[in-house]
Amino acid sequence: MLRPQVIDPFPEDIDRDGFGHWLAGFTDGEGCFCLPYTRNRKRTDAYTPSARFTINLRADDAVILYTIQSYWRKGRVSVNPLIDKRNPNPHIVFHVHGMRDLLNTVVPHFERFPLRAKKARDFAIWKQAVALLVEVSGKPPHRTGPLGRWTQEDLQKFLSLRAALENIRTYRPSPTDPPTGRFSQ
Repeated sequence: MLRPQVIDPFPEDIDRDGFGHWLAGFTDGEGCFCLPYTRNRKRTDAYTPSARFTINLRADDAVILYTIQSYWRKGRVSVNPLIDKRNPNPHIVFHVHGMRDLLNTVVPHFERFPLRAKKARDFAIWKQAVALLVEVSGKPPHRTGPLGRWTQEDLQKFLSLRAALENIRTYRPSPTDPPTGRFSQ
């Protein structure tokens, strides 16, 4: 289990409302609404649906991630151990993954300060998955085995939302998109 991380107070010289709007715009460009479906540590024959909100930046921008953490009073900031061959600079990641934190902090934030770009579509799907995860976590286990509280119907719904999230992220140029590349006319 991770030790609690000390979260500094939000700077008094920053307007909280203005920062909330800024964070929505920053998330449009740098944030990620994730729906991992990972192998369960306790049971190798089971997978666990979950949700996470992350922002991954170069390590020399760490101060902004700590400011976001202090704004929400939630989440963790940690070094990202993955090295990207195209950009070998060290990275740092802010992430929120506790269901209650996602439901009570992240979701209301983006409802109050709406996303304005394509990420708004991601958020709409992701928010449904968070609601499903919270609903399922409140159910009593209906059986022993790899699914625990999850019924096949619940799991199918989660996997459908996950697939919809992946699908919506696929770039599909439209005829009205401006040409790309240096030499396009």
